[in-house]
Amino acid sequence: MHILSIAMKSIKSLFLGITKILFGSGLSQLLNFLLVVIVTRAYGDSDLASLVKVIALSSFVILFFEGGCNYLVVSRSEKALKDILIIRLLFLILVSFLYVLVFGLIQGYLKISFEIYIFCYFFSLLSSFSNFIAYYYQGRGDINRYTFSFFGRNSMHFFVAILIFWLFQPENIVFWWLLIGSIVNVLIIFLSLKHIDREVLTIRLDEGLFSTLNLSFYYLMSSLLVMIIIRAEAILLGNNDAQLAIYFQAKTLALVISLVSSSFSNYYLSNFSVAIQKGWGSFRNQVILTYLITIPFLLALFYFSDLIFGFLYGGNNVFELREIFSVIGFGFSLGIITNSLSVILIKAEVSKINFYLNLFQTLLVVAVGYILVDLGLGALGLSIAIMSAHIAGFFIIFIYTEKKHDLLIEKIMDKVKAYPFKS
Repeated sequence: MHILSIAMKSIKSLFLGITKILFGSGLSQLLNFLLVVIVTRAYGDSDLASLVKVIALSSFVILFFEGGCNYLVVSRSEKALKDILIIRLLFLILVSFLYVLVFGLIQGYLKISFEIYIFCYFFSLLSSFSNFIAYYYQGRGDINRYTFSFFGRNSMHFFVAILIFWLFQPENIVFWWLLIGSIVNVLIIFLSLKHIDREVLTIRLDEGLFSTLNLSFYYLMSSLLVMIIIRAEAILLGNNDAQLAIYFQAKTLALVISLVSSSFSNYYLSNFSVAIQKGWGSFRNQVILTYLITIPFLLALFYFSDLIFGFLYGGNNVFELREIFSVIGFGFSLGIITNSLSVILIKAEVSKINFYLNLFQTLLVVAVGYILVDLGLGALGLSIAIMSAHIAGFFIIFIYTEKKHDLLIEKIMDKVKAYPFKS
């Protein structure tokens, strides 16, 4: 009972600590949900599918612009912080060159105009700068500025887009989406730059640059693999607008569960030294207890999902939407445990472990998803593939951290001696 009492006190402190993150991410996700509803009702599945494809494209481009450096900012490695700007500059040049070369391939698959393709480039570039600023704050443990620069930016983007799409119903919603996002990014960058350490904004060359570049490359590849999983609908369902729209509608509600899991991991990224003070066992038990506490909320969401879908999208496809949502939602719910435990991998900078795990999950999603979609299961087949990847990731992370947590914590402590965590 005494152990349970201590655990409950830790849980209470945890929930208070993530309130700001949940508020920001919750508002952002709510507006994202409303955007999908408005686009579906005012424009239809075809326009929603076009928007989903461009969002997917920009997500990948942003990822390459970042060059894996955002994880380095969060880990607060002193050496990495000195090399980040030059690495980002190298990736900027390389990605810009490749972006022009692959236009024909991307345009043929996504069916977007050259103007939108170029506009997407600038939106992605600005977004990568905004993300860097947000993760910089997260690494410092500055939850207020992190919430504003990341979730506040997304909320402003969604809110303005919703108003314009609802009140004026412009024809080219993809153009307006990119324009609004670019303006919001410029605003966030302008307001945030004065709070960034000048050391991070200084370009320098040194003999250890290659080792940092190697680390950032693994982070980039890991992030790329995760992005393939996140945007798998555009890859595997891109030729079927109806199935793509249905999947995205169901996934949008499931992201409510995902934001809960990401809020916990974001909290631990900013406060990991505090989280492990009582030992790994207490930390792991706290994470599991947190998941158990959220189960009633998850069950209620599953139970009422058909009513939610019926209210938002009408009577069409309600059963299919609920079926897809239930499968994806269960997979996302495991992220509450998986994402929280995997924070130790990021803090210890064991980038290769993340890479191999993400590679396995991506191959699982692509292989299983391709087979099931080809068999005619469509969006449901993809959701089953996504769930299988989350289940596999849960078991792998849980077993690995149980066996290696002492070694990982030792690596983190070695870093702390040179560059203490800020919380």
